[in-house]
Amino acid sequence: MFIICNFTLFFFGLFDFIRYGRMKSEKEILREIGLRFELLRKEKGFTSYEHFANEYNLSRMHYWKIEKGKANITIKTLTHLLNIHHCTIEDFFKILIPDINESEKENKSNTN
Repeated sequence: MFIICNFTLFFFGLFDFIRYGRMKSEKEILREIGLRFELLRKEKGFTSYEHFANEYNLSRMHYWKIEKGKANITIKTLTHLLNIHHCTIEDFFKILIPDINESEKENKSNTN
């Protein structure tokens, strides 16, 4: 799993390299992932990470670290949280990197 997580971080850092000429750091990517989970939690109506963690039988400290970008989230934890939110991995990461979808549309329109 460690290799997969590092590949995922590299993959999403690569999109920043393409867009901005620099790779995102692991810290920046983990923070974006955390912010996305915080938004999903709030969309579910939980104002407190503690109540959310208790409701879904998660470690409060570990979940807090994920939201703050301080935990190197595993694929297992990622898929568990995505199942709680009824969110696919594709939809979760599309939101983190929305410009990719736009650039794909532009490339298709330029080739026609």
